[in-house]
Amino acid sequence: MEQVLFIQLSRLGDCLQSTPLIASWRRRHPDDGIVVLVRAEYASVFERNPDVAETIAFNPPISSLANETIDPIQRLIGVHDWLAILKSRRFRSIINLTHDPFSCWLTTALGPKEIYGLFYDRTCHMRTGDPWGLYTFSLIKFRKANLFNIVDSYVHLSGAASAVNAPVFPLDRECVALADEWLSSCEPGCCIVGFQPGASLAERRWPVENFIKIGRELSSEGVRVLVFGSKAEESLGCQIAQAVPGAISFAGKTTIPQLAALLRRCAVLVTNDTGTMHLGAAVGTRLVALFETSAYFRETGPYGTGHWIIQSPQLLEYGEEADPGLAGVRRILPEEVVWAVRTLLGEVCEKKSKSTAEVSPEIQALHFRSEWKSGHLNFHPALPVPLDSQTVCNYLQKPVWLATLDGFELSAEETAASVIKFLRKYYTVSAEEFDHMIAGAQDQVHKSIVEIKEMKQLLQSCLKTVHRNPKHLFSQDELNELTRLENVILQRESHLSIHGFLGYFEIGLAMVGGNTTREYLEQYLRPAEVLEHQLVLFDQLLSACRSLR
Repeated sequence: MEQVLFIQLSRLGDCLQSTPLIASWRRRHPDDGIVVLVRAEYASVFERNPDVAETIAFNPPISSLANETIDPIQRLIGVHDWLAILKSRRFRSIINLTHDPFSCWLTTALGPKEIYGLFYDRTCHMRTGDPWGLYTFSLIKFRKANLFNIVDSYVHLSGAASAVNAPVFPLDRECVALADEWLSSCEPGCCIVGFQPGASLAERRWPVENFIKIGRELSSEGVRVLVFGSKAEESLGCQIAQAVPGAISFAGKTTIPQLAALLRRCAVLVTNDTGTMHLGAAVGTRLVALFETSAYFRETGPYGTGHWIIQSPQLLEYGEEADPGLAGVRRILPEEVVWAVRTLLGEVCEKKSKSTAEVSPEIQALHFRSEWKSGHLNFHPALPVPLDSQTVCNYLQKPVWLATLDGFELSAEETAASVIKFLRKYYTVSAEEFDHMIAGAQDQVHKSIVEIKEMKQLLQSCLKTVHRNPKHLFSQDELNELTRLENVILQRESHLSIHGFLGYFEIGLAMVGGNTTREYLEQYLRPAEVLEHQLVLFDQLLSACRSLR
């Protein structure tokens, strides 16, 4: 039996989002022994997973390097010994799901035959050898244009076209019994709603006073409120429990398996974008997930069908700071959350939900529902909303990404018809507005195709010269022209219709390397070829939309 190592050194949510990839890998490689390297506090995510042969809790001597009480020589010896133990396992493949320097160094140092995800090359530059690994890493450039949940991006690393199952967390029987004991005071048949008011980042936390407000309103309707959170959030949980009649706080009082058992008892969980959100989804609880500022629900939202996602109207890119003047205005309103909870309770508990007509007219956030269909997660508006050109292009680009990164044929007319049917169902737009959106996008695509073809011709000409004379070096004129073409192409990145393709292209160019001029040119040519393929397919879809409309 050959062994493969999954490196997942991120937080709880990332660990749970990795489980569908592991299941897909297991199905495609049933004889592999799957080993997961995980931070010790999250090892329980994988310990009872039937697809995982072994879990290595990450208590590395690496962390001791910063401990000044330990002799420096002993620190280095500890690191060397720890690495030697891992290297002796001779992993055939390593799947690195953690985008940080340490995981990249470790992946390279272990020397597997196959690497998926990020690693360091011989010149200590960060690299990835697979298209979906590059896609996941390059999201930093085009988060607003992305329609792939991170779970689906992960699954494609296994070579699978879609997820065989959603994230899972097998429940522990003793923890289930303990949760039943803790909740024995709850009246039979009463609806339980959980709150997760904390989050690792302050800007992702919905205000505690809002949790208290909706808690009081739900409590007055006979709903029992449970509050969850980490040890650091214990005081936050107590504050809500003391202010909401009948509420119980478990913040800081549970292990992850115990928390999972309690979440399973909840009909609905109101949660920020945090690990508890993904744990609730993994045990089958319906969620009202609140995405404030820098959190993007399409990228990291809860996996599964029937969840309700509320996205703040103030979205931030990486490194972008919130506008202080909007901090108290452009946030999710309590009335919106109560409406969503009541709707889900009507679906889950058969509890009569109030009419949507009672919702405050001041609704300002974006409301979406989740649907896991054909192995991919999709989100659609909870109510019809006006269509914009960014949304049109995003939905048309999703099948282009699948075709170019997975390498399958795309039927333009069939795909365009499917996208148009979806957009008509959930969005509102006139025929004239739709035509204008398509025409505007196609204009940018045509210009970019001309530019990328020119760049490819220059690279191919240089390669021919290098084939004839391997010692040939770029002339200054060639370098200047290549730089000019690259800048012209990337200047169109501000145009939202092709923002994602150009972001992927830019990160691909940033990872170009090579020991010879020929290697460098060949690597440089690949992103250009991918971009040209994407633009051509996208243009075909746009043309099909115009003919079908």
